Amino acid sequence: MIIGAADQANTQLNQQPSAAGQAAYVAKNTLAQAAAQSAATAAAALAGKQIIVMGLEQQSRDAQVAVDGEKQQLQQAQRAAAAAKNAAQQAMHQVQVITTALNAAQATAEHAAQAASEAAAELAAQTTMVGQAKARAETIAEQLAAARLDFETTQAAAQKAANAAQAAQNNAAAAAAHAANTAAAAAAAHHPASLHDDEALGLVNALPVDAYEYKNYHL
Repeated sequence: MIIGAADQANTQLNQQPSAAGQAAYVAKNTLAQAAAQSAATAAAALAGKQIIVMGLEQQSRDAQVAVDGEKQQLQQAQRAAAAAKNAAQQAMHQVQVITTALNAAQATAEHAAQAASEAAAELAAQTTMVGQAKARAETIAEQLAAARLDFETTQAAAQKAANAAQAAQNNAAAAAAHAANTAAAAAAAHHPASLHDDEALGLVNALPVDAYEYKNYHL
């Protein structure tokens, strides 16, 4: 628009000499006014364009400031994202460590439970064996008590029988001695003393040897 107005003013200026013959003054004046008007229009248009340019320049500066601000926020967001990524990696590593520890603890717990079950089974078996051993010991103790009682009863009976046998042997020996003495006394009236002694000795020696040794065999 500004270029068209300038061209029109220049054209009107160039036409002034040719209008000198007809109405030089009016024509020149009119052309001068038209040129002035065109120049004013061009100046107004220029001022408007300048305002537009200045406004766009301000908007450009504002936009650049906004871009710089967005860049800063982008950098902050990048740093935050990097920190979050690092934290996520660390958390994942911790999860892996915890998972490994949990698996190990679970395996240990399973082994401990199995060992406890085996120990409980062994304890039950051992308890049964102890009970059986106690029952056997009690049975043997009862048998031993019965055997001791029977032994003591038999021992008392054997001692009683031995005492009776010894008394019988003593009585028999006394009777044999009495008979020998009686026979010796009767024989003494009819035979010499030496012969009497030999007969008495022979009667005593005629007694069984085991009659004197019975006590030694049964004590």
